[in-house]
Amino acid sequence: MEHMEQEMEHSIRLTGPEIANLWTNYMNDSMAICVIKYILEKVEDGEIRAVFEYALDLAKVHVQTITGIFKEESYPIPYGFTDEDLNLQAPRLFADTFWLEYLLEMTIHGLTGYALALASSTRSDIRDYYVQCNQSSMELYQKTINILLSKGLYSRPPYIATPEKVDFVERQSFLNGWFEGKRPLNSIEISDIFFNLKKPS
Repeated sequence: MEHMEQEMEHSIRLTGPEIANLWTNYMNDSMAICVIKYILEKVEDGEIRAVFEYALDLAKVHVQTITGIFKEESYPIPYGFTDEDLNLQAPRLFADTFWLEYLLEMTIHGLTGYALALASSTRSDIRDYYVQCNQSSMELYQKTINILLSKGLYSRPPYIATPEKVDFVERQSFLNGWFEGKRPLNSIEISDIFFNLKKPS
């Protein structure tokens, strides 16, 4: 019964959003493979090396999985980044700790992209793939941020004072705090500003 359901599922064509997500995923991961190979040539810290080796394995699995899906669909395999785009002899550009910060930001982008891809996918095998992508990316995020914290390199978001009671916005002038009568930022504003300042895009 399960085999029949799988056959029926594979007889359903990929939708436009599914193709777009898989194509984007393929291009991003083929680029990630090149970048990580270069980093692994230069990185010296053992802990940081280990997390990049894990990230490289994930990217390779993604490219292989998407290649398999496209082959089954007789869909052209995207022309992504290859070793021809890679120069392992290029001089070292950044410190190990910079690359760790870079990996954290790329993992956050990945988590966002995989969640959107899952939400816009219909076929069960494609949804299962993005569920797995989210799970492995969450694991990568945990590994990366734990190393940053253990090395004292992660800048935590600002803390705020604990309010004494629940408060309500009662006047539209609350919004004027940006321009006229100043007021403290609320926690949502602090959160948005902090993470937008950290991310270049």
